[in-house]
Amino acid sequence: MKKTIENTKVAERKKAVYDFSNLSEEEKKTLKMVISKKSILQKDLIEKIKVSKVKMTRILHKLEDFGYIVRERHGMNNLVVLKD
Repeated sequence: MKKTIENTKVAERKKAVYDFSNLSEEEKKTLKMVISKKSILQKDLIEKIKVSKVKMTRILHKLEDFGYIVRERHGMNNLVVLKD
């Protein structure tokens, strides 16, 4: 019985709920891209979403503030990782 309870808790942690209602279209696209990839370089997001570096930095900062993502330094770039 104990294993079942632990497995349920692990499954519950993996189910993240994202509130898209307070996000702009570009923020939604960015978050959806990160969700689908689990991690992606910031420069790749800039190319795929087609926004400037400054705009992407602002988008990612907002998504970090909401607790959806984390940016990690990856050489000369930032790796954007979906937060668990």
